[in-house]
Amino acid sequence: MVRSFDGGAIPTVLMIRFLLNPPEEMLPEEVHHQCMKLGMSILVTSGGILLEEVIEKFLMAQVWIAPIANFHAPVIAGLSTGLILSLLTYGIDKLDCSVHEREKSTDK
Repeated sequence: MVRSFDGGAIPTVLMIRFLLNPPEEMLPEEVHHQCMKLGMSILVTSGGILLEEVIEKFLMAQVWIAPIANFHAPVIAGLSTGLILSLLTYGIDKLDCSVHEREKSTDK
């Protein structure tokens, strides 16, 4: 539980600080887009930490794999969390690009 709080609290503070004090050369839309990606990564990372605990308990319940459960649980959780995070970030970027292209086509 402490790891989940630590993994989510520090990035949340950084996201709020970025939102309140963005770089001068960034547009407000870009700032909101980056904050959305940061917020999504906070949720997925915290969920991945909790997923690791669930996987470890499940593997410990399997008698034949219990001796190596402590090694396999972080690997499985890390791979799945990284994959989910990559796909969601790609999806948010694609969604943002399609919205901007639709706005450009309606402006003409």
